[in-house]
Amino acid sequence: MSAYSHLMTHDGPEPVRERQLPESRMPLGANYQVPILWLTLFSAADFQHISLPPSESEDDESPELIPTLFAKTSDALRNYARHKDAIRKALADHTEQIDEWESFIAAHLTTEFVQIDFEDFYGVLDDFDAELSSWMDGLGRLEGSGWESLCEQACLHDRQTARLGMRGFPLGLDNGWEE
Repeated sequence: MSAYSHLMTHDGPEPVRERQLPESRMPLGANYQVPILWLTLFSAADFQHISLPPSESEDDESPELIPTLFAKTSDALRNYARHKDAIRKALADHTEQIDEWESFIAAHLTTEFVQIDFEDFYGVLDDFDAELSSWMDGLGRLEGSGWESLCEQACLHDRQTARLGMRGFPLGLDNGWEE
């Protein structure tokens, strides 16, 4: 089973599935992780579901609901601005990735909407919706079990993998990041 998440940009007005967009609208990806800095763009109110048609669901009978985070880019950038100072302090060992992230969002979040696609990832965890809610809560407080779980899944304990758990990797985008 694959476990990819994608940061996507598009002109909405509704959340979409990753396969509905050209690769140029999926500038970042992650394998078996949801990068911490991606989540800083969103609030709990941005949590939504996309309905898969029954023909694509696991039981072929009822629609499957796929979690996603979806926001207007202007709101997402304000969310990041609210988190920025606290994240820099809490993740001081990762300033290089935070700097890369800030350069990325300034240059590439230019469409009307930003979204995280979890379609290939959400089935890896028993209750992805609850886990994502816990991570969002932890991100808001930068402490507690939700924060610890978020940092653990981002592999912050492993310097090599932590880069990816902080900001993901470029997909078809030459931005000079070390992968």
